Amino acid sequence: MLPAEKLYVKYVNIFRVNDFEVIEKVLAGDREAFSLLINRHKDMAYTMAFRMVGNHSDAEEITQEAFIKAYSKLGFFRKDSTFSTWFYRIVFNGAVSYLRSRKNIATQNERTIQNIVSEEPLHQETEEQDFRRKAVLWVISQLNPVEQAIVTLFYHEEKSLKEIGKIVGMNEDTVKMRLHRSRKKMKELLIKKFKEEFANAEF
Repeated sequence: MLPAEKLYVKYVNIFRVNDFEVIEKVLAGDREAFSLLINRHKDMAYTMAFRMVGNHSDAEEITQEAFIKAYSKLGFFRKDSTFSTWFYRIVFNGAVSYLRSRKNIATQNERTIQNIVSEEPLHQETEEQDFRRKAVLWVISQLNPVEQAIVTLFYHEEKSLKEIGKIVGMNEDTVKMRLHRSRKKMKELLIKKFKEEFANAEF
């Protein structure tokens, strides 16, 4: 078998294994296998970081640093939770540390809204779909960083309340309460915003 064929077979097979098996390969010396974990989790990690910090370049940096930290700490990973739960905890802590280091949170919030409003519609997205997407992004941006993380993990990543609790450092009941409050807050914000929009609209 040619070298290229061996490489193809290796990575076709590795895509069939779960995260725990990939971690075992990495710890056994197959460093290239870690790239599979990156490919599997980079989008969600970036999404959560961006929801919390509101800036693309900062979210990318937080995500990259989280992967570096995860790789260096992989030997300490315990199988009492999924890799994604353990890894998103690293991302969450990185975003929180970033926000604490920021001196002007008001500026960060303003940048968040500007980034969302300026986003181009997705390919083949209708005007109504674009409107709804931006409305959802806007209302999530109005939550505090922890609430944003909880909402993102619950609705986008479909994590359980227990898993979210492990990531953000809360018990399950507290996560449930924060999620309920976040949903209520988002509903109130949307109602208020669109009442104002229609009140100021010219017909």
